[in-house]
Amino acid sequence: MCRLLVLCLFLVSVSVMAQTQAPLELRTPDGRTVVLKADGTWEYKKDSLPAPTSSPVSSNTSTGTLSANYSGHDPKTLLVQLIDLKKRLVKSEFETTADYLKRVAEEKKKPILNDLTIQNTFNLVASGVIAEYDADSQIMRFFLPIEKNPLAETYRLLNRSESKNEIRDLSRTNLYSIPLGGYDDPAVFFDDVGELTLTKKDYKQGFSASVRVAVEEARRLKNTTNAVLSVQFVEPYAVERYRDDAQFQTRLIDIHFFDQQTGKTLAKIGTAASPVLTQVSAPDKSRLLTRSLELYYLRRDQEALAELRRLAMEEPTNAEGYLLTAQINWRNADKDAAIAAAKTAVFWDPELIEAHILLAKVFWQTATALKRTNI
Repeated sequence: MCRLLVLCLFLVSVSVMAQTQAPLELRTPDGRTVVLKADGTWEYKKDSLPAPTSSPVSSNTSTGTLSANYSGHDPKTLLVQLIDLKKRLVKSEFETTADYLKRVAEEKKKPILNDLTIQNTFNLVASGVIAEYDADSQIMRFFLPIEKNPLAETYRLLNRSESKNEIRDLSRTNLYSIPLGGYDDPAVFFDDVGELTLTKKDYKQGFSASVRVAVEEARRLKNTTNAVLSVQFVEPYAVERYRDDAQFQTRLIDIHFFDQQTGKTLAKIGTAASPVLTQVSAPDKSRLLTRSLELYYLRRDQEALAELRRLAMEEPTNAEGYLLTAQINWRNADKDAAIAAAKTAVFWDPELIEAHILLAKVFWQTATALKRTNI
């Protein structure tokens, strides 16, 4: 009865709010007051009790640890798989566009390395890190240089472009690249740095980070520090120019500097969590939600949903898992799936206020959109 009353209150309030666009105060089942704002965000009223602890998973990578001699995902294997995928995604003259798009969607769901698909994030190790130490301040600075591709700039000035299916050299279309370091390893190409910040060292551009370390450790790190590039592959995925000259087309997510010898993560650039996430064993159900949250804040939504499906099978009454599923679906504009998951969360935990708030936001934005359409 309480659950139905709260939901009815939300729906009535949403209808009113869609017309007035004024902040709305609601009472939660546990007596707290929630202010639902006109922009769809919400907060607890200051005189309310503290919000429940459903906060993002924090990841302090300065104390994180990879495996010793961590090498990331194998670039040679990835190259073979990506080239093969690219060939499979070519449209046949005997395919209708509808059939082709359906086949492409299925191809992209197939694993290309272990259980990872093209939609997942991959970790590639680059060995070109320059480490410099100041003994007075005990600060060590790590610098990963990037190569700027003048050919790409020239092509843009000339307004020239190439089809992603026909391109044979990614330096024509990407402003930046990072060689992974091995003699026959591919180079990573990307066209922008996203939210990362470029710095300068002498005449070079690159990514840098600084940490405080003792002299003895700095002496060793001088020669053992590498970088992990967290990337997502985007079309055309890979180009194999010559036998020992291959290129990856990527979107760069973040960079982690780490000690190759011990696996200790020293510093990072970007907001994502450490490349090595929480390892979950089959019977350890309680950590599935934690891993899903980590993936959610990495924006690795498909991986998070896969973990949440596993959680639903092992803990079918876990309301927080359904709430996170709803949040992911809402972020990806799947309104119906978001509503279904949020309602399931409320069913198993009527006092899960975040699920009520999400339902209110969905219905409110829908009502607002309908009102604008009718104007």
